[in-house]
Amino acid sequence: MVEFETFYFKSEFKSHGQIEKNYYTKNRKLKIFLLLLVLILTIVARNEHRDELITRCVHRKI
Repeated sequence: MVEFETFYFKSEFKSHGQIEKNYYTKNRKLKIFLLLLVLILTIVARNEHRDELITRCVHRKI
């Protein structure tokens, strides 16, 4: 009976660890995806802002 309980506990612990691992990898992938999204958005926003600045400078020169 004791052996069965220890085996059950070990298998339960193993599956729980696996679930935790999967959860962390999903979280990491989500964080990386969000960071990339924010980076892309900031780059796009800066490019649009730069275009505005360029057009303003051109208008001033003209």
